[in-house]
Amino acid sequence: MFRRRGYNIESISVGPLMDRSLARMTVTIEADGRALRNLIEQLRGMVEVVRVKPLDPRRTVVREMALVKLNTADPMAREEALRLVNSHHGLILD
Repeated sequence: MFRRRGYNIESISVGPLMDRSLARMTVTIEADGRALRNLIEQLRGMVEVVRVKPLDPRRTVVREMALVKLNTADPMAREEALRLVNSHHGLILD
């Protein structure tokens, strides 16, 4: 549906709800007011859709994630990697 109508999906995230028969899907698109209203109405008309809720961009937190595996024996390289991760509020899993 998105592609047919010319919407570009910027991101998509899906996860289960407490009721395992349902899943929450968050789709991020860039659209003006009219196009967004049309898309919301089209989504609400789909049988499988329970609810559509547009998010207020001023109250939305946008984050990106990168999974990186770094294998180094050089302690200086490891320190530099730790410094970079910490400067961007990242998380390191040893």
